[in-house]
Formats: sequence, structure tokens, C-alpha cells
Amino acid sequence: MYRQLLSIFHFNKIFWWIICILLVSNIVFFAAIRERQKNRINELQEIYNAKRGVPAQKKNDGQASFLQAKDDIRSFKEKLSAKKDFTETAAELFTIFKKHQIDIGQTVYKPESVDYNGLYKYSTSLTIKGSYQSVKALLADIQESRTLFCIEALSIAGNPEGSAVEMKIKIATYFR
Repeated sequence: MYRQLLSIFHFNKIFWWIICILLVSNIVFFAAIRERQKNRINELQEIYNAKRGVPAQKKNDGQASFLQAKDDIRSFKEKLSAKKDFTETAAELFTIFKKHQIDIGQTVYKPESVDYNGLYKYSTSLTIKGSYQSVKALLADIQESRTLFCIEALSIAGNPEGSAVEMKIKIATYFR
């Protein structure tokens, strides 16, 4: 068997040399093109950042960006309300709805533990009926609230020019 393979190789020596040369040239070509593309991408990113007024980022400083992200997460977590302040947060949401003369009735908040250490999420789902303008103003007030309210799901049915629309909304807030 070994002799047969060796005879095949000797018989097709030129073919195998061509295959080897093509393979090596393909690897070299790939490496050269890839490096040029990486340089071009970096150049285009710098041009984009300059046009958008984004400050230039440090190149490949993985540890510094990791530490910055860690500090940002810690800072974010500190700004969240404590779990014991749930009633005040729920009251704030209720006040926003009351401001727009929307009666939400009795709401049930579903508590969940988040994968991130020490965070808790409370969410509720509501169906609200009102004019398009009042629903839009309600969403703007929720967005501008000092408390972090996350709108996880939102659907609006009805005609915006009509008298009433129906909005289904799922709102969540996080606590530490």
C-alpha cells in the first residue's frame, strides 16, 4: 500500500508541487489581504469618529476597557434604588399614570432575580386606553422619570387620528 502511494506521488509529482504552491500562495495572499483590510477598517473607523465628534479610543487596551466597564457597572448598580424602596418606585409610576388621568387599577408586580449578582427586577403588564396624544405624553413622562423604568414590550392598536388607542405595555424596574 505504501509503495502504491509513493508511486502515485512520483507519477504525479508536478501536480502535487502545483497544489503545494497554490496552498502556500493562498495562505500568504489571505494574510496580506486580511492585514490590509484591518488597516482600512481602522482608518474608516477613525474617519467616522472624526465626523461624528466621537473621541478617539485607545488601541487594544483590553485591561483598561475591562476595568472601565467594571467601574461603569458598579456605578450603575449604585444608582439603582434599594429593594426596600420598591413602594416609592411603584408610587412614582402610579403618579405618572394619575397625572395623565389613567386609572390602572390594581397592578401586580412580578419579582425576578437577575443573573447579575444582587440585582432584582420587578415587572408589570398593563393595558391602557386613551387618546394617542395622552398615550404619547405618558410614554414621554415614563422615559423622563428619574427612576429607571424599562419598557420591555409595547404595542399600540387603533388609529392615531381616531378618538382612542389601546396600548399594551410591559414595564420593568431594577433594584439592588
